[in-house]
Amino acid sequence: RINTVTDLHGNSHDIRLPDFSDLPGFTLYAPTTETAILYRSSLPIERIAQFNAQHANRRRCIQICGIRIKIGNNRDTIQLYSFYRPPRAEVDPLQLLCFPFNTSSIILGGDINIRHTLWDNAIASTSESADEFAMNIAENHLKILNDGRPTHRDTAIDISLSSPQIKCVEWSTQPVPFSDHNFICYELEVSQDASPDIPEHESWNLSSKNWPQYRMFMN
Repeated sequence: RINTVTDLHGNSHDIRLPDFSDLPGFTLYAPTTETAILYRSSLPIERIAQFNAQHANRRRCIQICGIRIKIGNNRDTIQLYSFYRPPRAEVDPLQLLCFPFNTSSIILGGDINIRHTLWDNAIASTSESADEFAMNIAENHLKILNDGRPTHRDTAIDISLSSPQIKCVEWSTQPVPFSDHNFICYELEVSQDASPDIPEHESWNLSSKNWPQYRMFMN
C-alpha cells in the first residue's frame, strides 16, 4: 500500500507519523509541509527530490515530491508523486500536466483545489476552468482514479491520476490526525516478470463536454 497526503501540519523535514505504532513497517517521506508519501519500508524505493513547477516562489507554484518504485527485478519503475496547488487563480493547474516527468508509468495524487463532477460526487455543475483541466487530463491519456468520495472535509479537491497501464486495484481515503486532508491510498498490481503493455489510445470529441458519459467510460 502507498498513500499520499497534502497540507501537513508540523515539521517540514523527513518525519515519521506521530503515532506510528499501529502501522509498523511504513515510512513517511515529507520534504515539505504541503506534500507527503507514505510507503512500505520494505519496498525498493528511490526518492525523487522535491521540486516546484514553474515558479521560484513556492506559494505561487505547484509543489511536487515523488518516489520511484522498482519492479520486475528492478528492470522497470513506477513513479508516484504527491503535489499541492495553492488555491489561487494565478497558479495555473495545467502546470501539473505540462511538467516533463520522463516516464510512461506514473501516478499523480494531490490537492489540485479544483472540484469537478468527474471526481466529486457532491457537486452538480462545474466551472469553465475545471472543465478545461478535465479535458487536458483526457488529452494527456491519464486515468482518474477517484471514485467521487470526499478527500477534504465534505469536498473532493484532491485528485489522483495515473498512466493507462497502471493497475490500481483499490483507491480509498483515510482520515489522519495531522492534516485536514485524507490520506489517498493506492493498492497497485504489478508484474514482476515483464514491462506492462501500453495500450493504444482512442480519440475523443471533448467539445461536447458529455461528462456523465465520460464518467461511465472511466468507471
